[in-house]
Amino acid sequence: PPDPANYGGGRLVATLPHKRPIQSMAIAPGGAILATADERAVRLWNPATGEAAGSLTGSTGSITAMAFSPD
Repeated sequence: PPDPANYGGGRLVATLPHKRPIQSMAIAPGGAILATADERAVRLWNPATGEAAGSLTGSTGSITAMAFSPD
């Protein structure tokens, strides 16, 4: 997996097709999954390709912060 500390080397890697403004994002330890959140859902992405990897829906309020557990 890519090194999340230097992901993309300062260049654009992918443009994510989010339908609403992104309010929060986190990258998994090891850099294999990127999570983004808007006001109602968390979306999971492959950061190397920009392809969708899943989603978590059903929130009744804004998602303003998130994090991955290192384990």
